[in-house]
Amino acid sequence: MEKNCFKIGIIGGGVSGLTAGIYLLQNGFDVELYEKCGVVGGNLTGWHRQGYEIDNCIHWLTGTNPKSPHYKVWKNVGALDKVAVYYAEAFFTAKYNEQTLSLYKNVEKTRAEMLLISREDEREINYFISAVNSVINLLNMAGANNDKSTPFFTKLLSLLNLSRYLNLSAENLANKFKHPLLKIVMGGYIQGEFASLALIVSYAIFASGNGGIPEGGSIEMANNMRRKFEGLGGKIYTNSAVTGAKIVNGKVESIMIKNKQNVNLDYAIFCTDTLTTYSKILNLNTPNAYSKGTTFSSFHTALLIDGSSLPFCDETLLLVKSPYSKFIGKTLTVKNFPYIKNTVKNGKILIETMFICSQESSLKWVKLRKTNIQKYIKRKRAIAKICIKTIEQNFPTLQGKISLLDCWTPASYNRYTGHSGGAYMSNVLKKGQLPHKTSQKIKGLKNAITASQWNNAPGGLPIALEQGVLAYKSAKKYQKLNSVNIKKPLRQALAK
Repeated sequence: MEKNCFKIGIIGGGVSGLTAGIYLLQNGFDVELYEKCGVVGGNLTGWHRQGYEIDNCIHWLTGTNPKSPHYKVWKNVGALDKVAVYYAEAFFTAKYNEQTLSLYKNVEKTRAEMLLISREDEREINYFISAVNSVINLLNMAGANNDKSTPFFTKLLSLLNLSRYLNLSAENLANKFKHPLLKIVMGGYIQGEFASLALIVSYAIFASGNGGIPEGGSIEMANNMRRKFEGLGGKIYTNSAVTGAKIVNGKVESIMIKNKQNVNLDYAIFCTDTLTTYSKILNLNTPNAYSKGTTFSSFHTALLIDGSSLPFCDETLLLVKSPYSKFIGKTLTVKNFPYIKNTVKNGKILIETMFICSQESSLKWVKLRKTNIQKYIKRKRAIAKICIKTIEQNFPTLQGKISLLDCWTPASYNRYTGHSGGAYMSNVLKKGQLPHKTSQKIKGLKNAITASQWNNAPGGLPIALEQGVLAYKSAKKYQKLNSVNIKKPLRQALAK
């Protein structure tokens, strides 16, 4: 019998947990993953209603350009390995009255379309396009094929060019433009107090060819990562919520699984949200670094459209007038899913809509559901009707052809993620703020770390991926320093 085998427990089966596990398994570690839900993927998830597949996560995936530092990692964990990638023609399209404006992959095409709409905004248009190109330069994805590295001096100039937007919110940016359609584009997608740079960086990632979507969407991507994990010999236990941990002499000796026996570990990687890790499992005070900042959530509907075609493509932004301003934002995102098979069937097409909800409005949703469930349901249905009415007003050919399939709110995410406001991403970056990281170390514990998107604002899938890789490195370093043997050599792990 082998002695001194090094056993690692991963708590949470989202992107960070699966990534950490795959890298550890490839390096010969004995890994078990515990996930509270019935499937892995975490926020990278979706579900089925009446045979239709609802995608709950990916709007674009940072890391699909082979020049991206994330690309090789996504391939290694199975997300992009032998997977076709879908690229939309535009990041999104905004509509106002009868006019539309798209943020195309070709930023010069975007500039030209903007100038045709509003010559009086020429100065701000040129500043905006220049800022997007600056980010593309900083990403080293310039050139016609988005594969050109950028000289140092050009990068320096690019940083200086972006400084103009550092202290602007999305609302501030929108107010710099005069034409109402341009105002919607600048302040309607990434809204309110969000940093204006969030829109600029996001659009630049898309324009650099680094924001495609794996065929099959969120569910298939999560399944690909699960298959890679299990193919390397890793064990996944779903429906296995971790409810506590036994700590002895500054070490996590074992974890407690709901309705199951305790599991002994040599090393623990907590890939759950911060509140769950600290207060619900470890019974520790949550560090202040995690509680600073602002979060958001969203209100969604899944709708069925009678017919075989749509009068819009990919993501479209529509202005909405509603009596429920305390619960939803001012713009509605409408999206279809040409990269998922089970969204077109029986003469109907599945689309989804989304309202961004601020931290304040998200908390109102959660409170309403807890205090008055009937009023909560009534409000959900009323806003779902507003979604349908808004689409019909903007696209008259769809009049009477739209039916509601499903509807979910920040309160739904609250029950799924455990976050008080139903947040599914880390803290929002406001004007004047830059991305910041929080240490994976847990004060007072020698053999346990946190590894999730909450370690690095503003969160998201690529940050969860990075956190998984860092967790693997931390575990490997701990194992070496403590001279504990791993269970099996790399060649045996890879042969699984």
